[in-house]
Order: sequence, then C-alpha cells, then structure tokens
Amino acid sequence: RSCDGCTKCCEGYLSAEINEKKVDKNNPCYLVNIGKGCNDYENRPELPCKVFQCEWLVNELIPENLKPSKSNTIILKRYTDQNTYLELIEAGEKLNSEVLTWAIQYALEDNDNSNILWNIDDKKHWLGNDNFCNYIENLEKSQENEFFPSPYEEGQSPDRKSTRLNSSH
Repeated sequence: RSCDGCTKCCEGYLSAEINEKKVDKNNPCYLVNIGKGCNDYENRPELPCKVFQCEWLVNELIPENLKPSKSNTIILKRYTDQNTYLELIEAGEKLNSEVLTWAIQYALEDNDNSNILWNIDDKKHWLGNDNFCNYIENLEKSQENEFFPSPYEEGQSPDRKSTRLNSSH
C-alpha cells in the first residue's frame, strides 16, 4: 500500500509541529500539496513525518475503501501502558456508518485490538474491554488532560458514550 495522493494526515486533522510551524484543525502543513503529496518529501522532518504510520498503510485487515482519502477517516493505532486501541479521526466529513461498522466488527472479532475510540460532533465515544473503558473514563474526568480538553462550561454535563465488551475472551 502507498499514500498515492492521500494527504489527510497533513491537512490539519492531526496536531503536529513541522519545522516549528503548527499543524492542527484548519491549519494544514505548509508543505502539503493537498491531494498530491509533500512539496519537500525528500527533506521532510523525521518527527513527525517519517515516523508517522497511518494504520491503513500497515494493517492489511483494513479494507481498501477505508483509505483516508476515500473514507475521510484517519485510523491510528494508539498505545497506553495496558491498552492498545484504534482511534478513528474524522478527516473532512463526519464519520460515516460504513467506517464505524467496520471498526466495531473489527473490535468484536478482537484482532489483538478489541478497543476503539471515535469522535462524532465533538463527542467522544469508545468501545472496549473494562480496562480500556476505565482508562478513557479516567482521562475524561481529568481537567488537566490535553487529550480530552473539556468543551463544556462548568456545570454542564458532557454527552459521552462508553460501551464495554464482554472481557471473557
């Protein structure tokens, strides 16, 4: 597999710093030629560019139609001390049912990764084993955590969804 014109990781859906310039929401990498590739591919920085791994590129179990440029979703494999999970990141459109259905089936089949995290309309949702759900719920409670900054005013109740898988596999 190859990127072959997919530039979703450079378009500002992921946060990074490239040569001291921020890349984040509504701020794509200054080197990207959207839909084509990097304008300075040979000299791109080691971090994050050369070491970044889109899960679609490296995981043959992810279908061809879920390539980020086709599905408008970036799939990342994330690691914590005790958990591995897939994170689905909207990249240009709302997460569609085809992507989410595939991810849920993938998690239910286990594939060494029974945990997923996704975001729809600025609301985090997750599905996984008890350990993973507890980990994410604890992150949610932490006001200092940059991973889940609170979009809510004090006193408001966030609308979050946690689904636990049967952990008896």
